[in-house]
Amino acid sequence: MSNSQSCRSKRRHSFVRLYRSIFLSVLAIYITLVPNSGAAQADNSGMNLMGVNISGGEFNPLYVPGIYNTNYVFPSQTEINYYASKGMTCIRVPFSWERVQPTANGNLDAAELARLDAVVMAINAKGMSIVLDPHNYGAYRNITIGVPGGHPNSMFADFWKKIAAHYINYPRVIFGLMNEPVGSSMTAATWRASAQAAIDGIRTTGSKNLILVPSTYWDHPKEFVQLNAAEMIKITDPANNYAYEVHQYLDYDGSGTHTDFLSVSDAVATLSGFTNWCRANHRTAFLGEMGVTSAPGALADLSAMMQYMQANKDVWSGFTYWTAGAWYPSNYIFLIAPQNGVDTPQMQTFLANMGTPVAPNPPANTGGGTTGSGSTGSTGGSTTGSTGGSTTGSTGGSTTGSTGGSTTGSTGGSTGGSTTGSTGGSTGGSTTGSTGGSTTGSTGGSTTGSTGGST
Repeated sequence: MSNSQSCRSKRRHSFVRLYRSIFLSVLAIYITLVPNSGAAQADNSGMNLMGVNISGGEFNPLYVPGIYNTNYVFPSQTEINYYASKGMTCIRVPFSWERVQPTANGNLDAAELARLDAVVMAINAKGMSIVLDPHNYGAYRNITIGVPGGHPNSMFADFWKKIAAHYINYPRVIFGLMNEPVGSSMTAATWRASAQAAIDGIRTTGSKNLILVPSTYWDHPKEFVQLNAAEMIKITDPANNYAYEVHQYLDYDGSGTHTDFLSVSDAVATLSGFTNWCRANHRTAFLGEMGVTSAPGALADLSAMMQYMQANKDVWSGFTYWTAGAWYPSNYIFLIAPQNGVDTPQMQTFLANMGTPVAPNPPANTGGGTTGSGSTGSTGGSTTGSTGGSTTGSTGGSTTGSTGGSTTGSTGGSTGGSTTGSTGGSTGGSTTGSTGGSTTGSTGGSTTGSTGGST
């Protein structure tokens, strides 16, 4: 190439970079100032949010800011089109807090925010809602928030206040406060204070967007009832538009890192105690992560759980399956993304049980209520109660009915109501912790750094 050609090539590439930078900056301003008037408000109405996680934006957290499309990636238009074509109504998008807000209490990064804006607009344009998920495990730069010696809750509130102000005109943007808050010295009480600070910060902007509120101990429903309920019942929201987010995997320790699975009755029992607590206390819920292998018994578990939530839509607002994502290998155990243009068994099962995303409004999140474990047993349409590792799913929308709301630690064959301690650590980059629902393991809530389906 001649010197003149080289110069022209460099000028052309410089122009492309400048154009892209200007476009992303204009997009960020547009999404802040221009109302998305055609979008209905995403709220906690029963079972109107059904879809998937598209993971990738949270990858390689040790590389901050990292290089886009090298260290991390957001959902592509092709991926969004595919899940929209399946009739899904919601996509949960994990991202790194540090990349969006590089300095504590500082401005949001314009380039990263513009990338997120493009995803928001692409998803909303398909009529779907997006859950914004800071996938940080309750920490910022590996330092836990809201605990002695950690980051102050005001910093967490600052982040969400700025995010809420940016997306105030986009009612189908859902604020998932934090993925699986856990960390050194964090308790149900300290986390509840952190979550409340974020909610208060969001509402000071005038935002009415739906807020998803997680709990400690890896966000398991059983741990919510046993270890978080007395604190989480104290959550208040001036806009009265929030739901508790939980995650549930069906391997023996609930971590989502093994290929074994529970019996159908015990799979449903992981949700039933929490469901009953929510109903007794007039609260609603969202299952932000669930995933199964392609084994027939595991698929039967997925069918039963989805049918159970459909049958209890007065409590459940929806669910997002873990996971999709372009960088996950084809052998990732829970992958729901199509392979060579063919729907996976997980996708086929998901679609067969997704139902119609319209339902009556659930009870409002009114103040007060009672704490504790609530009544046992599945209510609201459960018809079966088989034990002993049955691998068939309930038909006709019925659900299983194992009482007690507890989970088992052995695969197939344990009876409904048996209990074991769930270990810390769900999929998607987290590390496992010790059994019994403890918060030990990955300190400071940090995530792993490998890309593409790390667990």
